[in-house]
Amino acid sequence: MIRISKKTEYALRALVEVSLQSNREANIEALLSIQKIAQSTEIPVKFLEQILLTLKNAGILKSKRGMEGGYSLQRSLEQITLGEILRAIDGPLCEWPCLEKNDPEACRCPDKLTCPIRLSFEPIFIQMNALLKETTLAQLTDKILLLKSRNQETPQYSI
Repeated sequence: MIRISKKTEYALRALVEVSLQSNREANIEALLSIQKIAQSTEIPVKFLEQILLTLKNAGILKSKRGMEGGYSLQRSLEQITLGEILRAIDGPLCEWPCLEKNDPEACRCPDKLTCPIRLSFEPIFIQMNALLKETTLAQLTDKILLLKSRNQETPQYSI
């Protein structure tokens, strides 16, 4: 039901990189250049420019020009949700307006009452949408930090 485009994958990688560079405890805002983000995430610079501009226009990132410029988060990690990111990059999550808008009147079926798409997928879409609204960039970043720390704890043996 939901497709995650390459553009969304890259957006998530870039946002996680910006998130990892910011110091939440000290409330320090990290400014990362496009080149730095592109290098650490292995995203082509030209494509990344478009993605970062889209995220900036959506109010997720902000930018500063100049030699010391770059991109940083517009809001705290706790205020940015996965649903917001996905919609900013790819638009509506669902191609059926009756599901996306949660409005049976928006249904394109001849008989809105018996729409098989809405009747079948509405419960699934509602749960998925709720999860995407609840899951924040902070949670994703924390999960990544935990996985990285566990990976570093694993002893490496060689013979």
